[in-house]
Amino acid sequence: MKKKLVVAMGVIVLITGGILTIINLKSDNDSGWLVGNWESSDSELSSTLDITSTKSNEISLTIDDQQTMKLRRVNKNTDEALVYKDSDGTTYKFIKVSNAKLKFILTAKKGLIGQTNALVYNKKSSIK
Repeated sequence: MKKKLVVAMGVIVLITGGILTIINLKSDNDSGWLVGNWESSDSELSSTLDITSTKSNEISLTIDDQQTMKLRRVNKNTDEALVYKDSDGTTYKFIKVSNAKLKFILTAKKGLIGQTNALVYNKKSSIK
């Protein structure tokens, strides 16, 4: 009787662990499309974004080969619009158009005026 109970508890633990692992893998990978080198498709404004993944909820962002910023993700469980913030409170929103195209909106931190119009970027290459 005790042996059956131990086996049943073991099966329950394994199933629960498997479900949690699958959920965790899904949430870590839903931003995978974002990582890479991006170039603005707007002919008047030549701009680049270089995005690398540092942790499951963080990315490094370099805009136009300037200083690299560490950003922390503030929304979850979506791969259509990813929202990140830097340590100063500036918000960076990446809207997925396709795996090779995104819209980027930057909103200044609270207390400052400013939000960029959505700029369209095309993926030049992926970074692993």
